[in-house]
Amino acid sequence: MAIFHYISDSRYTLDGVIRYIRGRLNKGNDVRQTSKHYGNVSDYDGLFVDPDHAAMDMLLFKNICSKEGGSQYKHFVLSLEDNELVRYLNCMTPEGLNRWDVFWDVAWAIQDITNCQLVYAVHTNTKNIHMHIIINPIRMDTYQKLNIDYQMFYGMIGTLNEILRSYRLREIRGGQGFCRDDDDQIINNDDTERKWWNIYPTGIEYLIPQS
Repeated sequence: MAIFHYISDSRYTLDGVIRYIRGRLNKGNDVRQTSKHYGNVSDYDGLFVDPDHAAMDMLLFKNICSKEGGSQYKHFVLSLEDNELVRYLNCMTPEGLNRWDVFWDVAWAIQDITNCQLVYAVHTNTKNIHMHIIINPIRMDTYQKLNIDYQMFYGMIGTLNEILRSYRLREIRGGQGFCRDDDDQIINNDDTERKWWNIYPTGIEYLIPQS
């Protein structure tokens, strides 16, 4: 099965996380720190940004909207089932679709749901081919911050499953996210503990992460 994650970890700056998914943590002549994905990024692109200057474009849009504070990005990961795609020698569906195009369609689906700028990268350095999606959390239609709750996340899974089915790939059977609002406050909880949620076809299960 495929898995879809919403990652709340913000250990990187916006520029840093984009360089991480590109496999380019090093800056300039500093080669001491290199992303583990270096040399294993099969695809990298952006929507409504110049992919080579994505962080600058996103920061500029934040500045125009006066939304420089708060969360700097939203991070999603779509992991396909073990060896999915790899086992298809020609990567074509019976209908003539190239299965590698699934990532482009997923990116556009996420952009359509969120109405935000984004970049994505596909990594092939693990047995699960996976796709990182970095979103600038300022909506282009309202110029307001994007709020991702479990309803939106569940809707994303439904939309992505339709895409995966069209490419004859296995569907998402679960996902995990961290509920926060735009000001980094915990939501869907009593505001005293961080709450994770798992999503399955039958509903939503709330989990308190282990310390």
